[in-house]
Amino acid sequence: MKILVVSDTHYELDNLSKLLKKYPDMDLYLHAGDSERSPDELFPFQSVKGNRDYLSSFPKELVFNTPIGNLIMRHILQYSLNDLYEKNIKVVISGHTHKKDYRYHDGIYFINPGSLDYPRDGNRGSYAIVNIDVNQLQVKFHSIDDL
Repeated sequence: MKILVVSDTHYELDNLSKLLKKYPDMDLYLHAGDSERSPDELFPFQSVKGNRDYLSSFPKELVFNTPIGNLIMRHILQYSLNDLYEKNIKVVISGHTHKKDYRYHDGIYFINPGSLDYPRDGNRGSYAIVNIDVNQLQVKFHSIDDL
């Protein structure tokens, strides 16, 4: 399963369009919130509601089945490990910090793609490509310079 993950684009669409041209064959396109756009404008990206998505109809969280277990996406990383275990969550995707991050903790992968257009980690804008099969999860961060 190939997943393209972005977050915190804050009204910008140019880099999203470039990503769709560069990666036309992904299984999922995920936006971890704060697009400040409508679902139609983000298609084919599936998005959750960020703290700046005031007028959107996006859900607070989305759950997807993957080959290694469930993936949950929410804009702000607010979970208890017990809740994640109860829902068989193996992958957590979030945004909000504008800083890319990837950690494995207590059997769960935590991924934040950073911000595509407004990074706060001293790097250029970033996004993540996540590859999942029954045996492993692989995350690779990319810079907008690669577009």
